[in-house]
Amino acid sequence: MSEKQLLRKLFDKNRDDAHDPRERPVSDEKEPLVVGLQLDLQQIIDVKWKDYHFAWEPLKYNNVTRLILPHTDVWTPDILLYNSVDQKIDSKLPTNVIASYDGNMTWIPPGIYQSSCEIMISLFPFDTQNCKLKFGIWTYHGQLVDLRFSDCNTTTCAAATSEFSTNGEWTLISESPSFHICQQQTYFNYRIRAGSLGT
Repeated sequence: MSEKQLLRKLFDKNRDDAHDPRERPVSDEKEPLVVGLQLDLQQIIDVKWKDYHFAWEPLKYNNVTRLILPHTDVWTPDILLYNSVDQKIDSKLPTNVIASYDGNMTWIPPGIYQSSCEIMISLFPFDTQNCKLKFGIWTYHGQLVDLRFSDCNTTTCAAATSEFSTNGEWTLISESPSFHICQQQTYFNYRIRAGSLGT
């Protein structure tokens, strides 16, 4: 079988478990869908989840192990930056979704995120600012979609900084994600220190 036949099978509306992009992709509706979020300080967000509709045996389909699908054809989480100061609330570019044979879905929508940050200037220009990027799922509550930071272990959990560009105005001191259950939001906390004048 070919990729074309696989796509026909996966999107066959006559199947009992047919995929519907309006449906939260869980086999048990009582369980939350876990969505992973990874923030790269170059404004790249990786979003990952598992969709049981998109699982197949590669050997049956000419060793096809992944498909590139339009984001409008599959369920995608509506993750937003809650404390955005951008007029366009959702600044993500609507890109394709990668579906893997094991049901793992990956969506990497690039965007430029502008958030509010309360600035304390008592020690200007050598002060340290604590800021938050408040991400959350817009329409689902935490019992239906569980937004988590990806690539976390029991002791460390951080945003990717390998592509982060420093500048003379401020320095990234630390960053750490956290989850606030009461608001069902995932926060990315970061601290910056202003540089000296003239640098």
